[in-house]
Amino acid sequence: EKYFKQILNKLKEPAKNFVVIDNRLDRGIETAKRVGMKTIYIKRKEHSHLYLKDKKEVEPDFSVKTLGQAYEKIKEIEARG
Repeated sequence: EKYFKQILNKLKEPAKNFVVIDNRLDRGIETAKRVGMKTIYIKRKEHSHLYLKDKKEVEPDFSVKTLGQAYEKIKEIEARG
């Protein structure tokens, strides 16, 4: 994860300005979506059992399994502007 943070620092604009990455489907994602940010859900083993079954859970823009896939999505989002 330290390496992932170093890679994110090389982006033109800090990723925290336009994307939220989380391993939970909850209100953190909902808040980000409300202000127009893109959301990426990382399906980690300990959370792979989570599905959208509760109204408190929110559908993310993208779902990925690895930090590498998350980085590719961030670059894609950044390129779109």
